[in-house]
Amino acid sequence: MEKINDINFFKTDTITLAKNLIGKWIVTNFEGKEIKAQISETEAYLGVNDSACHTYKNKRTTRTEPMFKQGGTIY
Repeated sequence: MEKINDINFFKTDTITLAKNLIGKWIVTNFEGKEIKAQISETEAYLGVNDSACHTYKNKRTTRTEPMFKQGGTIY
């Protein structure tokens, strides 16, 4: 299982990142147990110009604010 330690992995265009995330693992600990999930599907929204994206037309809300931050921020 490859661990991503470089924030630059996330600083790329949306389509490339969505493709590169396929097959990666999310690993966390919950109540003393390690939980793993492999990413098998992604979606790629293209920001303020994509009518399917929550940030369409530069819509900023408390919920969408993470989407305006640098790559690697979880939404």
